[in-house]
Amino acid sequence: MNTVKRIFVLFMAVVMTVLCLASCSKADPTVPEGMKKASGDSVDYNFYVPENWTCDVANGATTAYYSETDRSNVSVMTFTVNYTDDTLADWWKSFESDFQNVYSDFEVVSSENTVIDGVAALKTVFKGTLEDYEYQFMQVAAVKGVALSKPQAYVFTYTSVPEAYDSHMEDVQSMLDAFDFLDTEG
Repeated sequence: MNTVKRIFVLFMAVVMTVLCLASCSKADPTVPEGMKKASGDSVDYNFYVPENWTCDVANGATTAYYSETDRSNVSVMTFTVNYTDDTLADWWKSFESDFQNVYSDFEVVSSENTVIDGVAALKTVFKGTLEDYEYQFMQVAAVKGVALSKPQAYVFTYTSVPEAYDSHMEDVQSMLDAFDFLDTEG
């Protein structure tokens, strides 16, 4: 009887291992090809990054970086805002002085209206120096939930040194194109 139990336990262990491996390798059909999900289950959006980027959840935010030698990175943050009928450009202007206080040589390179997953957004590219290091940024901000009186700002930020900034633009655009709000209220 002891031998039968051992064979049964061994058989079940093999079956469970095969089932686990099969379920892990099965691709999620909602993840765009060549990408992986970077956002966790506790947020109300899906954020995908190219498979060769490294997701970093150590700080509790949705972030990813390109490599150990090229720390170009992306992040998505959300927070409640006191949004009124002001435009997104007005909203950006309210934070611009904060950036000027943090970064020396702060300069807005461009600012334009855009759309992220069907929601009006503002894309602002700026650069600045922090502790003798130059950086270039792209922020895409959208506000949702105004109709429910619970406005949330969603801020996607791409950060890089100027020399590497353009080399990741195709990846960054693919991340923005794949961004998905989980609810439909805008």
